[in-house]
Order: sequence, then C-alpha cells, then structure tokens
Amino acid sequence: MYQIKRKIFRYKLLIYPRFQVTILLFNFFIVMGILFLTNWRINAYFNHMKKLGEDASFPSDHIYFQFVSLQEAGLESSLMQIALVALVLSTLGFLILSHKISGPMIRLKRYFANITQTQKVAPISFRNGDFFSDLPALINGALDSITNHNEDDK
Repeated sequence: MYQIKRKIFRYKLLIYPRFQVTILLFNFFIVMGILFLTNWRINAYFNHMKKLGEDASFPSDHIYFQFVSLQEAGLESSLMQIALVALVLSTLGFLILSHKISGPMIRLKRYFANITQTQKVAPISFRNGDFFSDLPALINGALDSITNHNEDDK
C-alpha cells in the first residue's frame, strides 16, 4: 500500500543562526531586565512596608510582619511563574518572527548562488507570510530586464 511519509518537524529550529541567536539573546536580556527591575521595585515596596511596621513599634513576631512576608513570598512566586511563561512565549514569538525574516534572506542567498553556478535565471518566490514579499517581483523584473537587454545585444 502506498504511504506518504510526512515530516513532523519540517523546519530547522535555526535557519540563520547568527541573526536568530542575536535576536533571541536580545529578547532574553529584555525579559530578564524587566523581571529584575520589577523584582527590585517590589522588594523596595515590601521593605518600606516592613519599615512602617518597625516605625509603628510592632514586635518582630507581630501578625503584620507575617502578613507582609506572606504577601511578598506569594507575589515573588507569581512573578517568577509569569516571567517564565513570558520568556517562553516571547522566545517562541521571536523565533517565528526571525524565521519570517531569515527565510527570505536564505532563499535570496541560495537563489543568487544557484544563478552563479548554473547561469540560469528562474523566477524567485517567497513563502506566504514571509517578510519582504515585494522583493521577488522586483528581483524577477530586474533579472528579466537584464536578460532581455543581453538578448537584444546579441
């Protein structure tokens, strides 16, 4: 019986590693910077709340301090969970975006390398949804013009 083999993962994770790793590292440092600044401000706020309790002369085992510490721990835990989800989602988003940018560039490199090797010019096209969707028409038009110009000279 005839069976069609389908690739489950047909894409390479990194098709233009230098560019994509740079983008992903940029994303990582932005998310970590936001997390750091948010955590810093939250700690400053809870330290202020603890200082207010000390200024009110509450004993160190007062329920106020227990409540503030419980709130601080809960908020920090939630913040870490949110940061992890945000990092995963933004990394996936940037990876998809980088494929839509890198794909056309890789396609162009291969296209011109093929022309250099074979001396044959065929129309170029990009995938639906890729960035730079206007380039194939410009390149095809320019190469047609050059090809027609060279044929007229013969």
